[in-house]
Amino acid sequence: MKIIVLIKQVPKEDTIKFDEKGNLVRENIELTLNKADEYAIENALILKEKFNFKTIAITMGPPQAQEIIRYSLSKGIDEGYIISDFSLKGSDAYITAITIADSIIDLFDYKTIIFTGEKSEDGDTGIVPSMIAEHLKIPSVLGAETVEFENEVIIIKRKTDDETQKISIKIPCLISFSISSLKLRTPSIKYNIKSKSYIIKNIFKGKYSGQMSPTYIKEIRKTEIKTSKNTEIIDIKDEKKLLQLKKMIYE
Repeated sequence: MKIIVLIKQVPKEDTIKFDEKGNLVRENIELTLNKADEYAIENALILKEKFNFKTIAITMGPPQAQEIIRYSLSKGIDEGYIISDFSLKGSDAYITAITIADSIIDLFDYKTIIFTGEKSEDGDTGIVPSMIAEHLKIPSVLGAETVEFENEVIIIKRKTDDETQKISIKIPCLISFSISSLKLRTPSIKYNIKSKSYIIKNIFKGKYSGQMSPTYIKEIRKTEIKTSKNTEIIDIKDEKKLLQLKKMIYE
């Protein structure tokens, strides 16, 4: 069994900048691993230790994104690859998803599980994991906290506003992880030594580019949200209040 962990390098929150075209600037700023991806890595390593799964970290980004591959290797991930080319700059969610799906297809088979963070801190769309699953024609579950493996099935634990859910999903599949209370390990000396000399192969196939993105950023602006001092919380079981609300809306 194999786990591919998709990770992303993002700017630290207080260093985020955009160029005149609305593209995220990644040069000369402090970069880090996307926080939710830490939990994807940790869950992959837990299954590796229990079931001897092979683990592979993959990132799409500029050459400096190799740093997060080495970081994942220093934690115990077995292999790492990068998807990188200058032409990919400015890729939207669609091109990002289809490029990743196309690039990892040679590593993907019916005994593969894909882990990733629920969403990235710089884009915050949360749609790329589902789009990758769609391109690969596999089922996906979003917002997992922890996973177990039993009888060739992945059992996912996740929380909603109302309850804790357990979901079973057959392999191959894609699972995205939210930030949770799961304890994260630190890099080890043994794996850190390996990560320093590891040769990271670029698996970009050259079929897609950022110029092919069907969406683009027209304008970025900060909007101030104003709240009313006369805010009232309405109980949906209070029919009288609901009628008053409907009347206000239609007026």
